[in-house]
This record gives sequence, structure tokens and C-alpha cells, in this order.
Amino acid sequence: MNGTAIVDKAQVVIARAQQLGVRVVTAESCTAGALATLLSDIPGAGEVLEGGFICYAKSFKNEVLAVDEKTLEQETAVSRKVALALTQGALDLSRRADIALAVTGVCGPKEDEDGNPIGKAWIALRDRIGGEAYVELQLPGDSTGQLRGEMMRAALDVLEEHLRAFESVTRTAGA
Repeated sequence: MNGTAIVDKAQVVIARAQQLGVRVVTAESCTAGALATLLSDIPGAGEVLEGGFICYAKSFKNEVLAVDEKTLEQETAVSRKVALALTQGALDLSRRADIALAVTGVCGPKEDEDGNPIGKAWIALRDRIGGEAYVELQLPGDSTGQLRGEMMRAALDVLEEHLRAFESVTRTAGA
């Protein structure tokens, strides 16, 4: 995905969240805050983006967002359980966010300390009303920038889909 396309997608997500009155917090590992930065560059982000946590190291995931050490050791930092734990930690620390979006993966230049290959990632989302979504990625390539961009695109896709479902539920409840 090129730079313009990812900005366009971020604009759509911010606009939809704005319309719904939904606030978002990010929990990022391999994207190192790039997702929150991308969202913050979009007009209207101040009404939508609560903030972001950058938890690059395993120990920091545990210390800041309370990801269980045993889970990190048994599942590795690049797993569904850790991605979901990151979302829960972000929601716990962010009192105003309605949705937490997490990215954990390996952008290179080599595999991580647990042997997870370059391009492997998990994206997770959790909301305050019990909704969750997650997706596992195994992206081709070895360019850190390209992989980071593709992981961010996938995270925006997950968020956009969840906002569409959320909008549908609210319309049905209001009808």
C-alpha cells in the first residue's frame, strides 16, 4: 500500500469514528508509535485519538500494559494472546477510550529473540462492550518500512471493519 492510500484509509477511519463519537487508543510494538502518529496527522483526530502506548520490549509490555510474563514466555510477544492482552492493558489505562487497537510483530531486519520470522504480526482490537477482533499476518518482504506500513494498513482495516459493525449495531438499536 502506498503512502497516499494509507493516509486515505486513516482519513476514513477517523471520519467514521468521529461520526460515531468513538475514541481510540493504540498499543504498538513493532510499529513503534507510527500508527498513532498516522492517525494524529488526520484532521479530526483530536476528537478520536485518545493516545498510544509504545511497548517495544517484552519487559515493557509487562511493566506498562500488564501483559503476563508467562504468556510472553509461552506464547512469545508475537501472538494472539499478547495482542489481545495489549488491548486490554491499553483500555485499562485509558479511561476515555472506547476501542483499543494493538499491533505486535517483527519488522526486521532479522527474526526476533523468540524465532518469530520477519513479517509475522498479530493485530488485535478490543472494545469496552465486549467486542474483539484479531488477525494474524505473515507478510512477504524484508523492508522494515514496507512491513510496518502493511501492518498499519491491516490494523486500520480491522478498525474500519469494527467501526462498520459498531455503526450497524447502533443503527439497529436506535431503530
